[in-house]
Amino acid sequence: MGGTATATHAYTSTTGSPFTVTASYGGDGNFSSSTDTDTQTVLAAATTTTVVSAPDPSVVGESVTFTATVAPVAPGDDGGVCAGSVGGG
Repeated sequence: MGGTATATHAYTSTTGSPFTVTASYGGDGNFSSSTDTDTQTVLAAATTTTVVSAPDPSVVGESVTFTATVAPVAPGDDGGVCAGSVGGG
C-alpha cells in the first residue's frame, strides 16, 4: 500500500487565511481510513511603487505632471532589495 495525490491551488485572496486543507483516505478491505490536515497561510502580495514627473526640470509657473505606478512583485522575487545597511567610516 502506498500512494500520493497532489493538488495545486492558487489563492485569490487573503480573506479567510489561514486556510485548512484536509486529505482523507476512505480505506478498503485491507486498509483502514485515515485523515490529516494542514494549514496554509496566505499573505498579501508585495508591490513596488514608482513615481515620475514631467517635465523635469521645470520652471516657475510651469505645470508638472506626476505619474505613479503600482505593480505586483512576482512571488519569490525580492525586487533586488538587500536587507541591511551600508555605512561609511
